[in-house]
Amino acid sequence: MKSEELYEVKLYLGQLRSRMQEGFQAINYIRKGELANEIGKFQDSYEGMTIPVRITDTTFVSGQRYSENGWEVAAISYPKIEQSHEQTLKFMLDLGDYLLGKFLQNRICVLDNYSKATGRTYMLEP
Repeated sequence: MKSEELYEVKLYLGQLRSRMQEGFQAINYIRKGELANEIGKFQDSYEGMTIPVRITDTTFVSGQRYSENGWEVAAISYPKIEQSHEQTLKFMLDLGDYLLGKFLQNRICVLDNYSKATGRTYMLEP
């Protein structure tokens, strides 16, 4: 039996393409299949270790006037491929940078909960 120290690195992005671009319509949503396809392209072209991820629907709420659907993309310590925490964090930060540009996001947050002592949140912006 293999086991690894437990950790999870997650990134969060909204479902709306936010930044304006030539030919961009005002309301344009990112579909889950489109997100999965782009993540797969990134994984296939990644020069480091490819880390499997999970995609989960989420909703961001701030008071009664703001609610936005979005995505949580998470990578876990997965004993089968024996990646280090540092490899997983780098992969998720690189994936976040890729998705930031690909889906015209204003920001993507990456949460690293490796331990309560060293856990961090990274805010990626263009």
